[in-house]
This record gives sequence, C-alpha cells and structure tokens, in this order.
Amino acid sequence: LARQIVYKLEVLERQLQSRNERLAAMKISIPRATYITYAFTEFFKGIQNREQIQINFSETNSQEAVDNILNHGFQLGIIRYPEFLEETNRQLLHQKHLRVKPIWSFTYRLLVCRESPLAGRTRISPEELAGLTELVHGDEQTFLPEAAGVGQKRIYLYERGSQFDFLSNVPQTYMWVSPLPEKVLRQHGLVQIPCTENRYRYTDVLIYHEDYPLTGYARQFYDILLRTKEEIEASLCGSRL
Repeated sequence: LARQIVYKLEVLERQLQSRNERLAAMKISIPRATYITYAFTEFFKGIQNREQIQINFSETNSQEAVDNILNHGFQLGIIRYPEFLEETNRQLLHQKHLRVKPIWSFTYRLLVCRESPLAGRTRISPEELAGLTELVHGDEQTFLPEAAGVGQKRIYLYERGSQFDFLSNVPQTYMWVSPLPEKVLRQHGLVQIPCTENRYRYTDVLIYHEDYPLTGYARQFYDILLRTKEEIEASLCGSRL
C-alpha cells in the first residue's frame, strides 16, 4: 500500500512538472555514452535562461534506469541492449508500462588517442589489440564486441570522464564505445576506428512511463538527440569517402 501511494505521488509530480511552463525540470538516467551527454548539453543551452531549472542527470546502467522511472520519480531513461535481445526487452518494458522511442542502432567503435599505434588504421582486427590495455565501464550490463577482452590488461572505470584522461594521455589504452561526435574527438585528441569482426549491433532507446507525456522539454531533448545521431552518422559516412 505504501509503495502504491508513493507511486501515485510520483505520477502526480511528473504531471505537474510537465504542465509548469516556468520550470525546466527533468530527471533522466542514461548509459555512459558521450554522444548522449553531448546532445543533452546542446539541449541545456536552449533552456539555460529559464527562470527555474531542476535537472537530475544520472549516468548508470539500464537496470537502474528502469528502476529510477518506476520507483524514484524519474521521467526519462535511455537504455542500451544488443539487437538480438530487441523483442525480449520490448516485452519486458511493456510489462512495466514503459513506452519506447528508438534512438540509434550501431556497432561499437574502437576509441584511441592520436598517438596510439593503432590511430592510423581505417579498420582494426582483434589480434592487433594484444598487449594494449582495455578500459571498461565496470557497472555496465551489456554485451561487448567479440574483440573485447582479447588481452589480459583491463582497467574498470565507474566515471565516464576518467576514460578521456586515460585515452588522451596513455597511447597504449583503448575502449569500445558508441560513435562519438567529431567535436568531442577533436577536443580530446581521439580517433574512432571500426572493427572488421563486429557482427553485433546495439540499440539505444528512450524510455518513459505511459502516464508521462513526451512533450515540452522531454520532446525537445529527444529531437536534439536524434539530430546529434544524424550528424554523427553523416560524419562517419564522410570519413569513409
């Protein structure tokens, strides 16, 4: 009973916030994906002059993103899963009364610094990673590319900003990531390389409770997210020409 009361109060809070035009409010959970954070900063630029702003921006795994919506008053979440689990995940989300909006389907890319011995390659194979150190987000619950974990050197990270410190300053490190915007690559002196043996594709989707209308600020962010994805795809196509 107590949990039902808390849930109804959170529903009411979400509905009231969505109707308050003066308040720019959002609670969102995302995976540790740079393109998503980049899109959110672009979204924030457009609302930064609002009279009231209340944002809770949490980088976490998919399980907690779902739990944050169901039990902690979050309006939005972004989760990631391999494409072959698409139907299973859709059914589970539907059972929890969560709606889904597609964002992106992609293959992981290898991220290294410009001074890396791999930086000049246009394609990479798993054998070329032997002897290098892999960076991994330690609390992510996702399938990694087949090439991941081929070596015996790993550093587990629990904060996304640390990956750029390692990658930019230690040429012998690498990481598997969703594609990054060109601006971020230039900023940190990094390059992203496709892997010839990545057969799996991964999907990012926006989730929200069925009682929450995807309008206002939530819709603005979703539209910017899709635009960011399209810009990255265009840059990837351009790099292949």
